[in-house]
Amino acid sequence: MLAAGVQASVAAEIGARLELFRQSFEFCRQGGFSFARFLALVPDRLRLAVGDAGQRVRIPVTVAAEVAGQMARRLPDWPADAQPASIESTAELRRVVRLAQQDPGIDPLGLLSWLRADADPLVSLFGALYERGFSEVGRGEGGAETAYLIHLVIVELARRQVAARLGDRIEAQVILTSMLDASIQGVLGQSRVDERQLSPRLGYQLAATRSPLAFGADPDRLAARPVNAYRTTPRAVQLVRRVLQPPLEVIPLEQVAQTIAKRLLVEPSLINALLKDTLLEMLRDAALVAVVQGHRPYGGDGSDALRPLLASPVQLVQSVFNHPRRERLTAELRRLDRSKPIDAILRLLDGAPRVEHGDPAPLGVHGQVEERALVAARGAICLVLEAHAEALKREVNALVQWLAPEEAAVAVQEGRCYRLGLDNRPLFHFPARNREAFLFFDASELVRLTAERRPAALGDLVSRYLMTPLLERFIQVRGDDEAALRLIQLTPDQAAFAGEIGVVLEFAEAARDVVAELQAELARPVADVLGGQPNVVGEADEEIRRLEARIVVVDGALRRTPQSDESAQLLQDTRLMLERRLAVLTEAKRRAAGLTDADEVDVGLYVTFGATAVSVPVPEGVVRADAVSFSPHVSEARRGCARVPWVKDDRVGRVALRRRARGDEEATMPFALSLRARDERTAIFNAGCGLSETALKAYLRARVGVLSYFEVQLELRELSEADRRRFVFDRDPERFVLCLGKVDNELVRAFRFVGKHAGAATWELLPTGSAFLEVLVRFVPQAQELVG
Repeated sequence: MLAAGVQASVAAEIGARLELFRQSFEFCRQGGFSFARFLALVPDRLRLAVGDAGQRVRIPVTVAAEVAGQMARRLPDWPADAQPASIESTAELRRVVRLAQQDPGIDPLGLLSWLRADADPLVSLFGALYERGFSEVGRGEGGAETAYLIHLVIVELARRQVAARLGDRIEAQVILTSMLDASIQGVLGQSRVDERQLSPRLGYQLAATRSPLAFGADPDRLAARPVNAYRTTPRAVQLVRRVLQPPLEVIPLEQVAQTIAKRLLVEPSLINALLKDTLLEMLRDAALVAVVQGHRPYGGDGSDALRPLLASPVQLVQSVFNHPRRERLTAELRRLDRSKPIDAILRLLDGAPRVEHGDPAPLGVHGQVEERALVAARGAICLVLEAHAEALKREVNALVQWLAPEEAAVAVQEGRCYRLGLDNRPLFHFPARNREAFLFFDASELVRLTAERRPAALGDLVSRYLMTPLLERFIQVRGDDEAALRLIQLTPDQAAFAGEIGVVLEFAEAARDVVAELQAELARPVADVLGGQPNVVGEADEEIRRLEARIVVVDGALRRTPQSDESAQLLQDTRLMLERRLAVLTEAKRRAAGLTDADEVDVGLYVTFGATAVSVPVPEGVVRADAVSFSPHVSEARRGCARVPWVKDDRVGRVALRRRARGDEEATMPFALSLRARDERTAIFNAGCGLSETALKAYLRARVGVLSYFEVQLELRELSEADRRRFVFDRDPERFVLCLGKVDNELVRAFRFVGKHAGAATWELLPTGSAFLEVLVRFVPQAQELVG
């Protein structure tokens, strides 16, 4: 998906590219967003973005000097008097012809010389840079955005190098596009990059933003060239521009292509233009094959004959459709050693006058003007869409701030800039801190339950489904910068981590996923609730997945539907029905597994913030560790993970009371943390992720400029009747802080005030994608924005 293979012909490649745009637009429609938003780079999903409150967000980047230097030396440039060379293999022959077919200004011998000297090193350079970006995917929040950012940086750097050293040479811009495609294919073919982790959106983003236009080509100038890379005409482009108007994502592209093709066939002059372009393409293809098979076109035994068909677009047209020049070219060709390509060229030149007057017969099977018109229409659509994508990309590139070398050195050291290089240094790093975040992970009850249910397999289950995936997620989220996240304590059922506050929260969310996977594993051997027999195990899980997928679709429709619209109530009723069915299945499965609300497996996480942990060296040979780290904030986080039984009983009892009193069988408490007071002391129950108010404020400070913060005070009575039946509040009113991206206004994180525990305010990090958050974000417009 990320890199379509090179097609057998230019026409096939145009069709494949149009299909990628069609799939991109389908992706946009399914997600309910525009093509502009689809191509947007969202700074609030990146780990590094700067900008004070009220200022424009910027993404500082720098590129190592060696990268720019290597790229400059390897650009597709070759001398005008390239000497003949013999083709070494069929693969090389195919490669030269296929690349030279893309533009009439590509000299095959010059191209061959460049391919042997510089092409593979350039592809390797691009590949090494893309691998740096792709390696960020899966390392927590912002991985795909970082990969997209690196792609934009690579393309922009190449565009600048081309403009500075080659000017507006379209043939170089076309060749660079092919090299970029080859590099991405090469990276994806390596075992180090798992393509399954790369999202469809990233693939479509990369496809839509790599074209000759990305390297500076002008679309009108390109379309005016005969035998151009899009096999289209200025008239086709003019017609397509009238049709392709925003919103682009709802336009049926193939239907447009068919309509434009029919329109091209209405005017005789356009039919003649298509036939003439087909003739030029066939002549040039034959000349390419002749040259790479050994004919000497640039000197030697009457060898200047082929040069007019290969040197430039202007000479190509004049040599075929200017009568005196065509006569001279034909005479010179007849003096060459005869071969199949030369014979084909002579036949085509003899038939050129007939083709010029609209007779397709000399073109043989290639004279089907309807098919050529369709190719021209498809090519025009691709060209117009790529021009539109470039216009949108310019807005995206405006967010990227390229730092001067002297400024970049300081910014990289201070952790304020991405650095793209070829060495082992990370793309970014977090600077040394005297204050950091601490995360305590407590799965002791989960391990205890595992020991009760699977005593023989305890070690294997804890290792395979808890500790190993937890540490794998740790490595993914941390990335190359060890300062971003550190493991400071570890036992089989508890662990403590320290690092940058944003990364710590990312890892907390990843740790919750690990717990969910182990909980699912514990329930696996239980007979399925749909049939109660072992042979139907899995049907409930499949039905649950289907219901969850349908709920996601309905939620998307709700977000796009005004509350005043009559269909909004129907959508809400549909969602309630789906949730009831989901609750019944989930509860039945839980009962079959021997679990009840009062017997759920609880895992607690808690985040604090304060002075950096102190490391104490361990005497050599005592244990396998160089040092141990400790901090009073780790102890604070450990206390925040407590799960006091009577607080849990109170939660379960309140939900049960609501269900009995009002018959709301689907009623649930959408929060995982609760505080209760007894004997003038507060006790906590934490089955989710809590954090201290100090940690929350540290996170908000770290993301100021790229996130907007809203405080929402929500009373149960403010919800709709359906939502009041679904949710049981722990406090009334409930208080929340919502973090929205300043660019796309999408919810990034949400926090709920739990209360004061041990004299300090405690908050809960709510899981993204929950049903309650879908309700909560509707109250943002009337919420109070907090000033960072």
